Amino acid sequence: MDEKEYGVHITHCCYIHGCKYGNKDCPVVCGKVVQRYLCWDCEESEEIPYTLEEIEKLRKNKSYRPTYKQLLEKYYNLKGEK
Repeated sequence: MDEKEYGVHITHCCYIHGCKYGNKDCPVVCGKVVQRYLCWDCEESEEIPYTLEEIEKLRKNKSYRPTYKQLLEKYYNLKGEK
């Protein structure tokens, strides 16, 4: 991907929730660049809040990104439901 195309990814994609454009080489998801804002999923997810600082720590440590299933499991464990 050309660096000129990074702008839309930096402002819309998320290291946690993935590329909003479905690009497998998204610079945010690959950890090449820092996302500028929380994505829609981060902002709307009151049950599983993420901050830009937490996301940046994951990116710097090259930590795994939780899958959607893992996020749901975390949510239900917090709520005590199944």
